[in-house]
Amino acid sequence: MQSTTTRQAPTASLPQRSMNPPDLPDPLFNLPPEVIPDPQPFIALCGLDFVHNATHRTIWECFASNRGADRLPILYQIVPADHEYPVSKIKKSYEYGTVPGGILKKNWIRKHMLEVPALVVLFADLEWDDPAFAEKKIACSSKIATVRASLAGRSTRIALVLVQSRPHTFAPGEPSPDSEKVNGLCNSCELTLKQVFFLPNNDQLMGYVIRLETALSEMVQQYYLNESKRVRGHRDAVMRMASQNLSLLVRHQFKIGYFNEFRQDKQTSLKHYQQAYLNLQQIRQDGGFEVKTVAMIIMYRICRLSFRLACPVDAISNFRKHLEVFRVYKGPLDLAYQHEAWLFRQNYIFGVIFDEAIQSGLSAIPSENPGVYFTKAADHMKLRQKNCLQFPPQQLSFVPTPPVDGEFYGQLILSVPSNSTEVPIAVYLQNCERAVNHTGWMIYLLNTAIAHFRKHRCNRTALMLFNRIGDEYSVIGAYDKAQALFSQGLAEYRKSKWSVIFSQLLLRQIRVSALIPNVAEFIRSTLEAICGESYLQQNDRLQLQETLMQILSGDRPDFRNLLRPQSQMAYQKWGSLPPEALLCVLDMDNVFSCVECHCSFDRPSFAAHEMITMTARLALTSPLPIPFSELQVVLSNPAYNSSCVVSGDTAHLNLVPDRVEEFKFQFQPLNEDVGRRISISKIILKMGTADKSSFILVWSHFGTTERPRQTHCAGFPFQLTGNESVPELQTSVDIIKRPPKVQVTAAAQELLLVGETFRLPIVVHNHEAALISNVQLHVACDDHGAVGKVTFASTGSAATFINDSTSPLSDIPPGESVDAAVLIRCIMGLKTRIRITLTYDLTEPSFQCAAETTILIQSVNPLQIKFMSRELHSEEYSSEKHVLPAGEDLIYFTVIRNASPVAIVLGAAELKFPEESVERVTVTPSYLTGVQLIEDEEAQDVWFLRIRAKCPPGSLIPMGPFVLTWNRRGSDQPSAMTFIPVPDLQVKSAHSPVKVYLTLPTQVTQFEPLNLAYGIVNSSEQLLDLHILLSTNDEYVLHGEKETHVRLGPHMDTVVHCSIVPINVGYMRLPEFEIQCGPDVDCREWIDAHLPKTVFVMPKNISSGDASVDRLMTTNVV
Repeated sequence: MQSTTTRQAPTASLPQRSMNPPDLPDPLFNLPPEVIPDPQPFIALCGLDFVHNATHRTIWECFASNRGADRLPILYQIVPADHEYPVSKIKKSYEYGTVPGGILKKNWIRKHMLEVPALVVLFADLEWDDPAFAEKKIACSSKIATVRASLAGRSTRIALVLVQSRPHTFAPGEPSPDSEKVNGLCNSCELTLKQVFFLPNNDQLMGYVIRLETALSEMVQQYYLNESKRVRGHRDAVMRMASQNLSLLVRHQFKIGYFNEFRQDKQTSLKHYQQAYLNLQQIRQDGGFEVKTVAMIIMYRICRLSFRLACPVDAISNFRKHLEVFRVYKGPLDLAYQHEAWLFRQNYIFGVIFDEAIQSGLSAIPSENPGVYFTKAADHMKLRQKNCLQFPPQQLSFVPTPPVDGEFYGQLILSVPSNSTEVPIAVYLQNCERAVNHTGWMIYLLNTAIAHFRKHRCNRTALMLFNRIGDEYSVIGAYDKAQALFSQGLAEYRKSKWSVIFSQLLLRQIRVSALIPNVAEFIRSTLEAICGESYLQQNDRLQLQETLMQILSGDRPDFRNLLRPQSQMAYQKWGSLPPEALLCVLDMDNVFSCVECHCSFDRPSFAAHEMITMTARLALTSPLPIPFSELQVVLSNPAYNSSCVVSGDTAHLNLVPDRVEEFKFQFQPLNEDVGRRISISKIILKMGTADKSSFILVWSHFGTTERPRQTHCAGFPFQLTGNESVPELQTSVDIIKRPPKVQVTAAAQELLLVGETFRLPIVVHNHEAALISNVQLHVACDDHGAVGKVTFASTGSAATFINDSTSPLSDIPPGESVDAAVLIRCIMGLKTRIRITLTYDLTEPSFQCAAETTILIQSVNPLQIKFMSRELHSEEYSSEKHVLPAGEDLIYFTVIRNASPVAIVLGAAELKFPEESVERVTVTPSYLTGVQLIEDEEAQDVWFLRIRAKCPPGSLIPMGPFVLTWNRRGSDQPSAMTFIPVPDLQVKSAHSPVKVYLTLPTQVTQFEPLNLAYGIVNSSEQLLDLHILLSTNDEYVLHGEKETHVRLGPHMDTVVHCSIVPINVGYMRLPEFEIQCGPDVDCREWIDAHLPKTVFVMPKNISSGDASVDRLMTTNVV
């Protein structure tokens, strides 16, 4: 068996929208569902077979889907061509004195929204080149004739849309070959060219549909404009009558406004609605049920349009006037609840409209927001319930159904069975009203109002509504929900200290707690209600305390004065409670109880050998005394709890009002708590006895910010006798060590040197009255930033330096001293403090004590070392650049300076270098061993080295480190060994194949010949032809050849001699020596670096023994 699925044609329908919550029906003054949505132009589409034709289905989806804000507001419906539309009725002619049956017909809005289209569009698949064009043209004209016949008497427009897959396009003004077919089609269908449209079926179908929709909208606009003009003519005819029938005026004005809403002309619609409302106010009816119903509908449209036109002030003003005008239409007394129902509905509807406007972007203020109107609606619902319940219930022989509107809005029809006797209308309606869930409505309205008040930051108003909801829950017997709401309100009022409201709400909390029954909440609330700061009447406080005393004594409480009509129910519930229900633990932290409890330590700190003392204070502010059975203070260390208990047998715990009872506690601290803090965790106060009823009051969160200071609603702490305020609570205490009687003395009289081992002497003197044992000496840095930079070690054969050092000492008898020491080593210069701690034990009594002292130490770096180097045959001064040639002898200097005020003795010195790159030319002993340096003195050491020739030019040779041993003068500690980094050597990038050396005599005298010997060495692997030039000047006379030619083989040398006679005294320039050996060899850099430029010439008649001569000889060669 095969199953087939038939698609139903989509039809237009009203959105299933109601303003009532789904679970809260209400038959009175419901806004009709057809009035709620905004009017949209209705267009009927025929000729679309969306089930079997894919093209038609696509066209329909383009019309019906994606109806966003960018599309025109139009309602489409697919209908068959032979669809039957509502028959047009002949308008009645109301003569003078004739009164219509009502004001607004119930089916008029629905008819024009969903049944009578403004435009009927016929779709046809017709191509211009279709062979059966004539037959299809006849079919189109037949369908249009059928539609025109169905719309007889109506001004609905008709349009024809040709769906074409091969549309023909022509330039403007160009004659069309199919113009005869177009004109023939229009004549056959009796349509104008403006009523015929072409819809190409291609990829741009959606765009063509939107363009077609715009063209159809223009036709629809004209239809609704004509309809409004037609109704306006009827209105003018009525206004010309002498009686001026007000009902017809209201009806016509409403219709004109509604037709203008179809045209999206909101301003014009609003004007006609307002005129209809003014005409409606002149109608007088008994009770005004119909008038109020129509007024509700018209005011709904007025307020909705005002919000849409961004005029919220006008909407609010119109609504307030609306309530004032119709507030007097109360009706008969036996139906007074209907008037409250109407007022409830008006406020509820306006709140919904206001909320929709806010969701659309309107900004509200705290004094004017939807919550205000939902609250008023709840007020009228409360009065409606009260009016309904004041009439005695009368049973009917049948279950009445809510009345419905008849032909006109506001004209109710009652559904009475035919076989029943005559029933009074008031009784029928009263029975319908009793079926309404008034409490459910009030809770819903108040919750909605709370949401809006919270949104607009009206927290106090929202809190007040919470209390009202709690009252409603109490009315229907939902005491658990009421108690939860009352608890939330009490917490806020307690925090804000609104004493009067707080006290009244607290009494309601006590009543619902008694009805649940919730024993713990009842006792806690009662203790708070009978306190001295409560704003309850003295009689109420006395009755509450008497009830409390009955519970404490194990009797069933008497609630007659508290609950009155419900006291018997509470009495039975309390009698059925199990015994364990009367054993409760009550958290009193956030409660302003009549029992005030404070506990504090007497001092902020106690030594380990002292007794810790603590005081607990209890005060009562209730009208009558209350007995307690036990007081216990719970500390952070449970070991002390047994010492902090007071029972009713050993102390007076029967508290009397306005008197403070103090209880002292003391206990010895434990050794493991020395250096810790003990705090009060909680205070426990017990009421009653375990065999009857026992309630444990607990105060916790001591010493934290969570527990507020114990105050009442007035904001003041309780007063002690004599008007003394309670001192600040000391809820925690520090257990400090016993003060030591041992003296630790240490002093660093001298500077510490970086790298040395310094011995710090320490003296320990025992002033205790007994022997001290287990003595431990602990040394560490007091400054965290110096940890790791200063290390310590104990004196011993194998000293290990660590960040902190602990060394044991022998037992010290009373009155004696012990010498100790600690080794200190600093890795850098600094100034810091060292903490020396001595811990020891006493036997009787058994205590562990500690003595501390700090000293300031300062360390400096004693060594400042400089490294210098130069070539062996170079006449330049030593340099710190360390750029030297490979294969040449060089001198490496080390200059050591003592930068500290402490004298030091130098030991062995060693320069580390890579032997594969550097070799030692001459081995000489170190000259530093045993040298003593005081402040700012220097010592030098020298090494003769050579960079191996294989080292490439420009490379770096790592040197070092330089290892130097030294010690403080007169110290018996091992010598310090310092490792100094050495700068790298750089091999010269330019290598000269020819090297020239000049040997000068030690003394040069005026007018005596000076013999110059230039030694020339060929360090290359090839034969060189050298051309030597000597330049002269006016300061001397040259003897010898100025130009010389020399040929040198590989690794050969020669000497060129010349003689000059100095003429002047003082510094004399030597001849400039120049070698030319081809374009590939440049010796200028070598000559400039190694040959002297000047020499000092002495006068002839000055002997060499003079002191001035000796002084000049030190700077002979420059």
